[in-house]
Amino acid sequence: MKKTLAIALLAVTVSVGYSQGTVNFNNRVLTATPNIVAPISYRSDAAFATGGTNTTINGSTHATAQAALYAGPAGATEDQLVMIAPAVSFRSGTLSGFVNVGSAGERIIPGTVPGGTAVVQIRAWDSPTGALLSSYEQAALDSRNYIGKSVLLTISGLGGGNPPATAADLQGLQAFSIGIVPEPGTIALGFLGLGAMFMLRRKK
Repeated sequence: MKKTLAIALLAVTVSVGYSQGTVNFNNRVLTATPNIVAPISYRSDAAFATGGTNTTINGSTHATAQAALYAGPAGATEDQLVMIAPAVSFRSGTLSGFVNVGSAGERIIPGTVPGGTAVVQIRAWDSPTGALLSSYEQAALDSRNYIGKSVLLTISGLGGGNPPATAADLQGLQAFSIGIVPEPGTIALGFLGLGAMFMLRRKK
């Protein structure tokens, strides 16, 4: 009886997987046309950046750096995207800046169908405190953490189905960086400063 139930559950799981679209969560795909090479770096305001320039994220030296795919069906807004777990670490050496998805690159996007369209985004984060944070949202709660995200991508021709088509690559993905987000007060002061400069120019 238990064996029959297990087989039935497996069949349902496989059926659900086949009925939804898939994408290839990877920011380095040399077999794609055109190639996808979109490394993720630390901005110059991050303690891990050197020489005032961006530094690609090295998974060996920064094991707490994480990245995840966020996605939703066609028409979804950025706030409506959900994390397609699990989050992953980064590769190292000459492959620093690229996500370490291993064999978990193919991700099923809920609410989509094979051949359909999805809205996706890669979000990345790290903590200078040495904490391993589980999500972008958790990282964003502390202003000391480094966060960043790619532009929104609309990916069509999703993989999946039966027999399964190859997961769609993240065409249009561009390199991006993570760093500390200025506090609202800092942003407001910046606008006040610009306003004061404008008024002085008008008086002159």
